[in-house]
Formats: sequence, structure tokens, C-alpha cells
Amino acid sequence: MKKLTLDESWELCLEMWKWIADNYVKGGFEVGRLKTRWLVDHGFERSDIHLDCFFCEYMDQNRNKPTGNPSYNCDHCPAVLVERSFQCTKCEYHYICKPVKFYQKLVELNRIRLSK
Repeated sequence: MKKLTLDESWELCLEMWKWIADNYVKGGFEVGRLKTRWLVDHGFERSDIHLDCFFCEYMDQNRNKPTGNPSYNCDHCPAVLVERSFQCTKCEYHYICKPVKFYQKLVELNRIRLSK
């Protein structure tokens, strides 16, 4: 995958999560399957997108990799850059358990990001 800009990571993430939220409500499908379907339908190879997430992909592309260690913290997640306490697994809007609330949280953070 080509290197993502910060804006591209937001655009793709919001597009994907809007579709996931809409389809989750319509059919109750499992979030992981919806993510995979969206990626494939939009011409992405799953192996090209770190953890099937454009924010994780952006972080992966822009972090220092001196040790080659695949584990890292999420300090440079595009959402954390807007709200330090953001965590995609936070109970209030956990991306797997509450995908609609997760999408709403992303929209809220994007509004804040764009207003700066």
C-alpha cells in the first residue's frame, strides 16, 4: 500500500466505518467480516492494511522500526492525536462491540480535528 497521509487515513477510516455501522445495523454481521468485505470491495488487499485499519496502517507506516518489534503503543494513532484518551477498545465505543458508537466517535473527533 502506498504511504498514507494523515488526511487520507481519516477519509478512508471514516468511509469504511460509516459503511460498517450502516451494515451492522441492517444485518448484524460480525465487524471483522464487515471490515474484510469493505476492504476487498474497495480494491484493498487485507495483507496491505495493518490490522485491517487505516489508522493502524498510518501508524505502522510512520513509526520508527529500529527493533523490528511488531508490538507498539497507539500514541501516534490519528484519533489519539486529536484526543489523548482515545482507545478503539474503550468500553463506551468499542469498535467490535459498539461499531455504530465507534463510528460516531470518529465523526466527533474528525469535527474537532478539522476545526483546528
